[in-house]
Amino acid sequence: APSGVSVCALSPNHQRNCYLALPANNHTGDVLLYDTLNLTEFKIIHAHKTPVAALAFSMDGSLLSTASETGTIIRVFAVPSGKPA
Repeated sequence: APSGVSVCALSPNHQRNCYLALPANNHTGDVLLYDTLNLTEFKIIHAHKTPVAALAFSMDGSLLSTASETGTIIRVFAVPSGKPA
């Protein structure tokens, strides 16, 4: 994302869980999954080496796609496990 612009994605209700995905910080490609129902940090996904520029959940909330500022790779992770899909 350009400097000063934030990205996030809100998942649809998936098996009674709802997550907010956002960059864990501005320096790495880590993504924080936040449990919006229990108001807790749920998981950190080590997605990229450079800062995250885009995030999107699948329609059913079971997958999270990520892209970094480099823009060369889109990665997809299973939710809630955080494992590569």
